[in-house]
Amino acid sequence: MIRPNRLEFHLLFSFLLCSGTLFAQVSTYRTNDNPNSPEHHYPGVRDTLLRNGVFSHRIRTDSVFYDDQLTFVNKDTAVFFLNSMGSRLSEIPCAAFYRVAPLNRYYQQSGLVTDYYLDNDSVAARLSYDNAVLDGPCWFYFRNGLVREKGIYTKNARRGIWDFYFENGQKEKSVQYTDSGVYLIDCFSKDAQTLAHEGNGRFEGTVLTGNYSSTTELKIVGSVKEGLPDGEWKLYSKFLREPLFVEQFSSGRFIRGVSTAIRLTKDYDQNPISTVAGVEPVEAMDYYAHNDFCRLAGKK
Repeated sequence: MIRPNRLEFHLLFSFLLCSGTLFAQVSTYRTNDNPNSPEHHYPGVRDTLLRNGVFSHRIRTDSVFYDDQLTFVNKDTAVFFLNSMGSRLSEIPCAAFYRVAPLNRYYQQSGLVTDYYLDNDSVAARLSYDNAVLDGPCWFYFRNGLVREKGIYTKNARRGIWDFYFENGQKEKSVQYTDSGVYLIDCFSKDAQTLAHEGNGRFEGTVLTGNYSSTTELKIVGSVKEGLPDGEWKLYSKFLREPLFVEQFSSGRFIRGVSTAIRLTKDYDQNPISTVAGVEPVEAMDYYAHNDFCRLAGKK
């Protein structure tokens, strides 16, 4: 099968929209009554939910194209099927999320975008886009409907104070994003014990480390002083009891680190791994990038 490049993809969008050959049976059914919901910022916003079953049961099979990775609600709204990181398109058999997104005249996401968990149609995220750039208030949710994290994006970068929560609804931490760096404000345990307050104390948390294309979830513990790492920080894999990395800081300044990964000990004095807030792959989403994973894995 010959797959379209990006220019051909835009032309294909135009042709299909104008010809009216695509149609997805998507309707709005109820409002979100969660006090943390975006209704406070977008009055009248509604969840796009189906009456019964998962999303794949409510669209016509002939309305999904681009190798089962996107479809249309109408001429200015598209549905994208996403991988488990929410960072790129995925064929439906391997998708973890689907996104209902308003489009501007250039087929860029623009407005309030909603991501859903594919297996149960619960809301996974509400994201504010301005001409393909994250810009405005954003919310991420657990499968149980409770907020996982929320804050503001400015031109695809997190700014100001972001609040993070455990799945039981207990607040996990507050982090401040600035031009000069990321600062921890408060940190709590899952049973509501205060670990750090106003930038001083101890950080304990699970953080997604790495980069947009390759991430690793690590448990990180260490002392903080005025919002920055101070003293010894340890980073653990969930599969091992001993730390993979031990790093030393002084008032936010990285001194040195020791890696014990794969039974090798290595010292380093640049590029520390410790952080109080990890990467968010959705920031690098390329919704025109074709994904062949399912076909290559034999899942389609």
